[in-house]
Amino acid sequence: MSLKKEDIWNKTDIVQFLAQQGMTPVRTTHNSKFGTTLIYYSPFRDEKHPSFEVFPGEYPQKWIDRAEMDKTGTILTLVARLKNIPDIPSNLNKIILATAEAYQGNILDMPVRECKPKENVEEKPRIVITKVNSIWYNSLIDYLNSRCISLNVARLFCKQVHYNKLNAEGTPSRERVDIGFPNNYNDNNINKADPNGGWELRMESASKTMPDGSVYQYKSKICNAKEPSYILSNIPNRQINIFEGFFDMLSAAEQKMRMGKNVLDEDYIVLNSVALADRVISKLESMDLSQRSVKLFLDNDTAGSQATTKIISALQDKASEVKDCRYFLGEHKDLNEWHIAQTREALQQQNLFLTNGVFTPKQLLEEENKVHKIEEPKLQLIQKRKGMGI
Repeated sequence: MSLKKEDIWNKTDIVQFLAQQGMTPVRTTHNSKFGTTLIYYSPFRDEKHPSFEVFPGEYPQKWIDRAEMDKTGTILTLVARLKNIPDIPSNLNKIILATAEAYQGNILDMPVRECKPKENVEEKPRIVITKVNSIWYNSLIDYLNSRCISLNVARLFCKQVHYNKLNAEGTPSRERVDIGFPNNYNDNNINKADPNGGWELRMESASKTMPDGSVYQYKSKICNAKEPSYILSNIPNRQINIFEGFFDMLSAAEQKMRMGKNVLDEDYIVLNSVALADRVISKLESMDLSQRSVKLFLDNDTAGSQATTKIISALQDKASEVKDCRYFLGEHKDLNEWHIAQTREALQQQNLFLTNGVFTPKQLLEEENKVHKIEEPKLQLIQKRKGMGI
């Protein structure tokens, strides 16, 4: 049989392959990085707690074995291991042939077990949000500043979200606090700020050296329900800006604020995953876009380009303008990375000042200082007249 590696990528379905081997998922979950996640008992061992994950939506050829320090691989490495074929370049043809044979119905040597999903059991949520506040924790402000986002901009669109993560048994972790950006699950938005709605959660602390010499750094990039985020008005000629992630949207808002523009005079959509592009297209197709300009600022990579092309193709005859606006990114991978580079350069050139978490252009700061200098003598005169009874 003549089969190339590309055929394995394009023609094989890892979920179907596992089904042919008698494997069915124990449960289905969702997370912000991998989208829909199917969790199986591992094909490599007999285990009580399922640890083998595949991702049919975002990464259809990828698997992760959580019980082996998050060891990862593809359908080829999976077959190589199950067939005891060393995964080295010289064995590639042998692995491809073994994969093709297994895909056509040959059963591989795997642990035998009953892998039926549990019925009539309500799966407990992996994240429970306990409180939603305005952002005020210093650690969150420091994180925003590391992404070159001011507190003024962040508070327009984000919240301080307190939550617990639940393990497989439903036991909660200690409370965590992240930057939360609402998505449209359960019709959530920044004004509603519903703990039971959808949230994209992000946080990254500075690394710390512990007493034993180890280095600790807290990172979080999760969500409790996946949907796009819509910040849309009914104004017929208002521009719509589309972003892949919400830090890209915050970056654009920050740039507008520095130019003295009203951040809220345009509409925004955040995909939260390129896999959700079709949902955004359906939403926009239901709107009257005849007087609307649609501008796209997706990531500067293959997935971002594919989603951009799909959205432009779907809307070009419906909107007054649909434009790919990534031309200024250069080698930067996304808008936030470009924004960080621009901000740091402006800070170094002293054209921008960071004061109490707020990035202020030098010109604006000088204008504010002039106002204060003019107003101060007037205030002194008023106070003097009051003292004289005038």
